[in-house]
Amino acid sequence: MILPFSNVDAAIVVLAPTDVKSGSVSITEEITIAINASGTLRTFVLNDWVISDSFKTDSVVSPLFSISLNGGAKQFYSSSFYDNIASTFNGNTPGDGYFFIHNGPNVALGDVVTIYAATYTLGRTENFNPLATQTFTGSVFLAGGSGERFSNNVSIPEPSALGLISLAVICALNRRSRTPKMGLSDSLKPIGC
Repeated sequence: MILPFSNVDAAIVVLAPTDVKSGSVSITEEITIAINASGTLRTFVLNDWVISDSFKTDSVVSPLFSISLNGGAKQFYSSSFYDNIASTFNGNTPGDGYFFIHNGPNVALGDVVTIYAATYTLGRTENFNPLATQTFTGSVFLAGGSGERFSNNVSIPEPSALGLISLAVICALNRRSRTPKMGLSDSLKPIGC
């Protein structure tokens, strides 16, 4: 069943890879972000999502990272996912994790980028930040390869809000489909039967 969520209901769920097993990053709904600067898009940043372990560790992402510009066709890019950065540079701080988009598209002021819902596999790797395994609740932004910001922060909601909305919709749909239709013989039965 597909639930009717807007992009503000997206969640990002991360399972960190290890040296013996792969991990994953799941983006549950589309995320739409307005661009406020021009340049080559290189990073989709999870702002302040972990306490840095002082080592920037990456893992190759599969399948290709999918985005679109201004409502156009879906575009696919090879990418890597980083657990955090080692030091502050431009708009990035040590607690930021991010997708690095290889050969990303050029963007300009006023463009709109859509990050598509998908589950990405992270290849096995050593020393990935163990705090990475979590449902991310915070904000995301887009940036260039040197950390220069191309957008404002976009909030990703608390998972409890997403869960409560999902539960309410499922219960309402379930209740509607299970409500019995009363016939004439049903109206003659004693209450409670």
